[in-house]
Parts: sequence; structure tokens; C-alpha cells
Amino acid sequence: MNTPRSGRWLGDGSARRFVRHWWPLLPIGLMAIVAALALAGGEPAEDDSARSTPVAASGVKPAAPGLPAAEPVAGGPDAGRDEAAARQPRERGDGEAAAAESSEQGGEAGAAGGPAERGEEFRIAAVRRGARVGVYSRPAGRLIERVGHRTEFGSKRVYSVIARRGGWLRVSTALSANNRDRWIRAGSRGLRFATTDLSIHANLSDRVVQLRRDGRVEQQLTVTIGAQGTPTPVGRFGVTDVIRDGLNPVYGCCAIALSARQPNLQDDWIGGDRIAIHGSTGAVGSASSNGCLRATDPDVSRLADRIPLGTPVFIEN
Repeated sequence: MNTPRSGRWLGDGSARRFVRHWWPLLPIGLMAIVAALALAGGEPAEDDSARSTPVAASGVKPAAPGLPAAEPVAGGPDAGRDEAAARQPRERGDGEAAAAESSEQGGEAGAAGGPAERGEEFRIAAVRRGARVGVYSRPAGRLIERVGHRTEFGSKRVYSVIARRGGWLRVSTALSANNRDRWIRAGSRGLRFATTDLSIHANLSDRVVQLRRDGRVEQQLTVTIGAQGTPTPVGRFGVTDVIRDGLNPVYGCCAIALSARQPNLQDDWIGGDRIAIHGSTGAVGSASSNGCLRATDPDVSRLADRIPLGTPVFIEN
């Protein structure tokens, strides 16, 4: 039977019989159509050219589109090297709503922080590609600098979030002196957020560095620490860069740059003031560095493979 023209079929007798027999099924059909439209109208996948394949066992919790992955870039830590390779964290929900999930909401943690407890997660915040984010001296305080999505060494800029106070996030940054943390707006559209259950802990007395996941030790490194005149700074910091290429051989295979700085450099030192965990081909375990934490190349390489940018670092005596 040919389909009648629009506007005329309801006057046809066969059409009336069709409506009478099939009317009870029409609500079901309408519900199916509404459901299909809702699915089709969902948010499209975000097109993010900065994203790359996540690193296995990175320790970053996946969720809705959020924190972009970082890609290999040029730069380096306290030795004037040329190239850098940043970690590639997975994504999580972005915006102030995601930041509000922080267990530290409404409070302020101490600068040095403390050891990770079982089940504890640490928030990390990345600056979006092409964005500029203001860094402030305190909530609603003086603007120190507007930063882009790259660090001074060219890596993706990712912060370790220490605490939240209202609409502000306290972050570890190399823009200030050690343990003088700065603040960024939690609701900034230029930020993306994620969490990690990984953390790095350095005990200077024992001369060891531990990688902990969810409070459990997954890797332990024997390290050389700062000499008496150039001690390794203590406090809570964050991983800012992971560098493998173009390093001066004195830094071994790779370097994990931290937000910590060395304020007691020797006059003839030309390598910069940033603290790093880096490799070494010689003996380790003494107190003889300019403040960096030196471990064997295999140990540092393994650590660098596992941590995302923004991993919190706790250094204590």
C-alpha cells in the first residue's frame, strides 16, 4: 500500500484502524525515540592535540576528559642541558567541580605535608594548551606571574596541589623560595585536574628515596644527598620535569626536576639552582652533592618511567 500524502492519511479508514490497533504501543515508541535523541545529543569527545598515549602504571586516576597528557619537549633541570621528556598522565574531570573533590577542601595543609596514608590520593593540576594562568602570593593576593602551559624547561606545566581554601588552590611551584607555596584559582578554565596515588619520599638521614603507591613502598633508592654547605632542602615539593635527552654526563641517564631550589650555591657553580633526582655512574650514598639527590642510573630510570608530572615529593631529615 502506498503511503498517503502528509495531512491526508488520518482521513483514510484503514489509517483509523491502524491507529486503533497500534495506539497502545505509541508511548513506548516515543520513549525509545527520546532516549535515542538524548544519547545522540551527548557531549562530543574533546579534541585535544596535546593528548598522547598514557604511560602504563603512571599512577594517575582516569576519569572524564580532563588533564591532558604531556609530550616530549626541550628543556632541563639544574645543569643547563638541552632536551626533556615529560611524563604522560591520564585524564580526569576538569574545572572547579573536580577540584572540589579534594580531601583537603576547606583547609590548608602544611608546607612539608606528611607521609601518604593508605587510600590517600594527591591532586595535580595542569595548565591547558595555549592557556595562561595567574599565580598569586595568597588567595586574592598579589599576582606574581601569569604562566603558560610549558615550564621553563619546555615540559608540560603540571602542579602538585597541596590544599584548597575556598576557590583557591595552594600549589608547589619553583616561582618562589622553598616552602613558600603560591596560589591559583580553582575555577580557572585554563586548568585541568587529576589525582595520583603515587608519591616520592626522601629521608636524608637514611639517604634513601622511596616511591610509594597508596602508602605502600614500591621502589627504594639509595641516594647521595647535599653536602654540609649545600644541603638538600626539606619540605613538600612537586615533580616539574622528567628529562632524558641531552643531559651532561654528570647527571647520568636522566633527571627528575623538582620545584625545590638550592639557595646556597657555590660562587663558581654554573648549573642553575633547581634540585633534581638524577642518575649517576659512580658510587652513591654519601653527602657530597650540591643539593640534588643522586642515585644509580637504573634506579632513576625506573623511577622516571613510573611517575607523572605533578607527583608530590616529601623531603625530610
